[in-house]
Amino acid sequence: STREYLLMIHHEFCRLGRMVRKATEEMPELQRTVFVLRDVLGYEFREIAVIVGCGEANVRQLLSRARKHIREYLLNNI
Repeated sequence: STREYLLMIHHEFCRLGRMVRKATEEMPELQRTVFVLRDVLGYEFREIAVIVGCGEANVRQLLSRARKHIREYLLNNI
């Protein structure tokens, strides 16, 4: 039924959210901060650079590493 399907989808989204949270907990603090500011809260790169006190290029590199870590974590745990 539609209700069962929606419940299954909800369950999978919750499970994925927990896995992403676990993956971010393994990251260095600065990497995690950049990931949250950009991909969760939607800050611009220049804003993040000011907040964390490093250049935009470094912010982009940190975000790339964070996304790679999450991809690898999910591939190894799904």
